[in-house]
Formats: sequence, structure tokens, C-alpha cells
Amino acid sequence: RTGMINPEIKISNIANEFRNIKRKVLLAARDKKSRELVNNLVMVTSTLPEEGKTFTAMNLALSMAAERDVQVVLMDCDLHRPSVGRYFENSKLPGLSDILTGSARLEEVMRRVESVPNLSIIFSGKRVEDSPELIASTRMRDLLVELSERYRDRIIIIDTPPALTTFEPAILAPHVHQTIMVVSAQSSGRHQIEKSLDSISACHNISFLFNKAPKWEQKDGGYYYNYEPKPAAGT
Repeated sequence: RTGMINPEIKISNIANEFRNIKRKVLLAARDKKSRELVNNLVMVTSTLPEEGKTFTAMNLALSMAAERDVQVVLMDCDLHRPSVGRYFENSKLPGLSDILTGSARLEEVMRRVESVPNLSIIFSGKRVEDSPELIASTRMRDLLVELSERYRDRIIIIDTPPALTTFEPAILAPHVHQTIMVVSAQSSGRHQIEKSLDSISACHNISFLFNKAPKWEQKDGGYYYNYEPKPAAGT
């Protein structure tokens, strides 16, 4: 109903779309010679709210988890308006903010998803008022290093707030290996997108994902397009 990939259905439009997207992410993540995951920190953001960044992060994580030899960690780094938790049970348990405030350890908050064996979740944790300062802390930087180096067999997907309305994506940009900027059809303007890109320019590998794309159809020998109510991802 929400447009998410169903792990039990191998072939669907949304599953095929994200198969194409994940191949490009995996290609950039793997060392060309050893094929090890070396650039495995992937930030997902957008320019403005409601463009589909959590939709993208969730589906990318589910698609990645379908790989035979790839483990996935999905981390909700949007401490302002956490969204990942609404798709899972027990999302009120300790999470990222608890790690950053020193009240929990990584092993205590990383939770396996029983229905998707290759997927683990780090929820946002308790609500805090100083999330930009926590994200900018040495503890956050050390956490990213630990995730990247300790879990070499895993892609770590980081769902962040929008880049134009919060500071967190700009803070995280120097420490991640890849960034996916979600752009929704008829949403952000060119100037807004350029400003967002400038804020995260410290990340040297930034890709666009065009979301809620128009659907093209043929009618009477010509083509026209319309917008469907549910999101449809596209590269």
C-alpha cells in the first residue's frame, strides 16, 4: 500500500526499478580488484521534505538485502522527524540518539529484521533537542568509522533529513562515501537543488534519483504523461 518492496514478491515494478538503482550503488561501493565493500556508507537525502528520501532508503535497503552476499544496515539519522520506524515493530526501543548520548552501545541497538534476514535496523532512538550537535560530535564520526570498517560485508544506508532545511546532511557529507539526492517531480526548483548540492559537496560521489516520475503512455499515435498517486522511483 505504501509502495514499498515486498520481500516475498520477487518481480514487481518497484523491485525492478530498485534493482537498477542498487547495481550502481554496489558498483561504486566495491573495490574494482578485490570486490570488497570499501565505500559502504551511503547517505540518502533530499532538498525538501516529502520528496521520498525514506521511501528511497527503505526500498534500497530491501533491494540490497535480497543480494546473496550483501548484508545491509538501515540507520534512521533523521532525529527531527524519524520515519523508518513506522514500518517496523518495536521502533520505540533505543537507537541512534541513545548511542550518541552514551546511554547505549551499537550492539544493543542494531536489530535484525526476522522477515528479511540480511537486513538490520538502527532506529532513531529517543527524541532529542540538540540533534545537529549530536550528529556533529566525535562520537557520530567514530560510529560511522566503526560501521564502515567493522562490517565490511555490509552496506550502511543512512536516512537523513532534507539538506535544505537541516544541517545534518552537510555535517555527514565529509564522512560518507556516497550520497543519493532524491529529487521529486515538480517539487524542488533548480536554485534549491543547486543550493542543497553545494551544502553536501564535501561528499565526492553524489547521484540523483528522480522520484514520483511521470508515467508515459501511448494514445492515438502520440505520447502523453500523467502522474500516479503512489510514488514511482526512477533513475
